[in-house]
Amino acid sequence: MRFTTGWFGEPSWVVPLIVLLHLCVAVPLAFVLNIWIDEAYSLHTTGKGLGYAFDQALRFETQPPVYFLVLWGWRCLSDSIFFARLLSIVFSAAAIVAAARASRKYFPNVHPGWLSAAVAFHPLTLYGAVEIRRYAMVLFLSALLVGIFHDAFLQDGGKRRKYGLYGFISLVGLYTQYYIGFFLVAGAAALLVLRRWRELGRYLGVMTGVGVCFLPMLVQVSEQMSQQMPAEEARYSIVDCLKFAVLRVLDYAIPAGLLRESEGLQREIVTLVVVAAVLVVMVRRYRDPISKEVVAVLTMTAVLTAVFAFLFSRFGLDLLKYWHTTVLLVPTLLASFAVVMAAGKRRALAVWVVALLLGDVYNGYLTYRSLAKPGDFSRVAEFIQENERPDEPILFFVSETAEPFSHYYTGINSLVPLPRAEEFDTYDVREFALENEEDIRLALQNLQGRSFWLFSDSRDPCTLCNIPLNCDILERFVATNCDVEIDRPFYLARVRYLRLKDPG
Repeated sequence: MRFTTGWFGEPSWVVPLIVLLHLCVAVPLAFVLNIWIDEAYSLHTTGKGLGYAFDQALRFETQPPVYFLVLWGWRCLSDSIFFARLLSIVFSAAAIVAAARASRKYFPNVHPGWLSAAVAFHPLTLYGAVEIRRYAMVLFLSALLVGIFHDAFLQDGGKRRKYGLYGFISLVGLYTQYYIGFFLVAGAAALLVLRRWRELGRYLGVMTGVGVCFLPMLVQVSEQMSQQMPAEEARYSIVDCLKFAVLRVLDYAIPAGLLRESEGLQREIVTLVVVAAVLVVMVRRYRDPISKEVVAVLTMTAVLTAVFAFLFSRFGLDLLKYWHTTVLLVPTLLASFAVVMAAGKRRALAVWVVALLLGDVYNGYLTYRSLAKPGDFSRVAEFIQENERPDEPILFFVSETAEPFSHYYTGINSLVPLPRAEEFDTYDVREFALENEEDIRLALQNLQGRSFWLFSDSRDPCTLCNIPLNCDILERFVATNCDVEIDRPFYLARVRYLRLKDPG
């Protein structure tokens, strides 16, 4: 594909077509898939007014408030689950366009369709598009920042009006996800490595203004971090965390699933081979001066990797899932483009992107072939409603699974979270743990007959964020006191119809 001066490049229909294809996948999935726990929390947070959304974002979600305020306003138009997901799809489509614009700036001799395709069908982008969470918005903001950073600080004779725009988007990003701040640090590092001292001074001036505007959140950040500290035994060495951070970056940059499908020594061998290949290519190919754009994206990716390695060591691996580090995606893909183009001509890039897309298709098939998200709550609710009778309460372990189920259940029985219902005050995993069998007996104390339903999360609910939930207590109670009349598996869930044994 040849670059021209058109907004999208030549041919001009490529990026719009890629956006359309992304929508053809994301919209049907958003309509079909059930919500899961995190999405149910988003709906609860934004379901009781603007003030409640702001307060819950800070206190219960332990997140900055902008996404939840935007979602609250969006849901004023329609309160349906599908419409709530459409907001994320709008952001994911906008992120594809923003990535195309960034590609034109960093690699002007490469058609922006290549990067937009890599972003559009990436597992992380598709995940964010069908999730009622902030991930698609973060992807859009990070893609915007990458492009505006070039205009303001890398382009010779940069446009000064871009400084204010960069500062504004940075501030919105920080009030959407704190990890945007690490991208801002990476930008300063890139200018430092490039020795663009004048631009670095201006950058620090912009960041000073952003920091002043972010001051009201600093107290909240401190309190929220204290809430998310893991158990002491969950911490890892910095070496292990650096290795994990490198794996995360490579998992974003190479054909989807290649690292996730490998385990143990095989996984480390794949990682070492890829890292060694990158180093050899960069040393052999870039003997001539490297463009400032390539230096910038490589520096940004390296700094972000190092920062997330530190976070892994501080908070543990469970609190930084694959989708939490969305800010890494666009810089990482740009860095991988730089490496691939260093290995050969643009034909090599075409082969690489095609391999990425094939991996994405395979990953998408594996992820969504069941057309369900964890818990499969819509099908579970339908199954129970078809088979239930009066006075058969439905018990939920862990207790937070009752909330997404309630969005689909219109039956005749009560929902009973174990060990107790959530109060949505502060999120504390320890409240989900069973202490003893008395917790179960208390939940059943108002049982009119002898039968009840039990929903179990089968994602390994015995631990959550390194906190043991003591599911063995529940299983021991069932084995000792109940006859199992129905035992039905669902996607990452299990439903049992139980009858208490006769006394004696």
